Amino acid sequence: MKRSLGWLSLCGWIVAALAATSQAQTVSVDHYQFLPRLSVLNQSGGIGGFDVDFRVMGKFDFTIELGPTDVWPPQHAAKFTNVDAWASHPILAYVLPLDQTLNLSGLTGWQLPVAAPFDVYQFDGTTQDGSSVKLIAAEIGPWLHLRGETTPPPGSADFFTYELKAVARRRPFADFTQDDAVTNADLAKWSSRFGLKTTSLDALDQGDANGDGIADGSDFLEWQRQAGEVAPALASLDAMVDAALATVAAAETASIAAVPEPTTLGLGVCGIAVVLLRRRRR
Repeated sequence: MKRSLGWLSLCGWIVAALAATSQAQTVSVDHYQFLPRLSVLNQSGGIGGFDVDFRVMGKFDFTIELGPTDVWPPQHAAKFTNVDAWASHPILAYVLPLDQTLNLSGLTGWQLPVAAPFDVYQFDGTTQDGSSVKLIAAEIGPWLHLRGETTPPPGSADFFTYELKAVARRRPFADFTQDDAVTNADLAKWSSRFGLKTTSLDALDQGDANGDGIADGSDFLEWQRQAGEVAPALASLDAMVDAALATVAAAETASIAAVPEPTTLGLGVCGIAVVLLRRRRR
């Protein structure tokens, strides 16, 4: 009886350990907000042959987790969480929910082995209408550069396609004037709102850098830390990501070149087999 209980306890411990290891371990969670002046969602296609640039705004969280494989260096997985972002039409009064249009929360991201001083993740998934989504996200300092597109399912007609090019800044962010630079104008904006409560809908415009519901001294400290900061140009971020992705392609090419040709490998195996047979006969 005691032995049975011991085995049951051991089995229970093993099951619990496996369950614990199967759960993803969170490495980091960063809070971001889009910079509308540098973030565009292009909508094209459809019955009318549309081609419209929507301005992207809102916020989201970027979560990094340990991948399921036990390798070194560890492979990281990424996902978008708490997405509250949308793309606004330049003229008409309607928006496209970004989480629905691109299915951000449903995408699966993996870290790419780039030879660069920043991390790059590749995301894949599908939308509700069956369109495939491919997205690249690069964490470059406090900035997150996103670019990707959707592809309609094979044989479909009159589907919209979407292309995203966007820049997000890690929060807190003290750009109260939302001109992609932290300057004295932002300090003046904060001063005019000092001590006032803010709304979550547009807290940044109301002098609230950290989103705690009030424009106070902590927001001023954020402005001090970030004073003089200017958002990088979209073209420069694209160039950095292109260079990083090129290192992945180069490494894959070198890996393929290092694999012996089938003929050479076959001759080597045959030679080893002959030597072993001769030893056995002796």
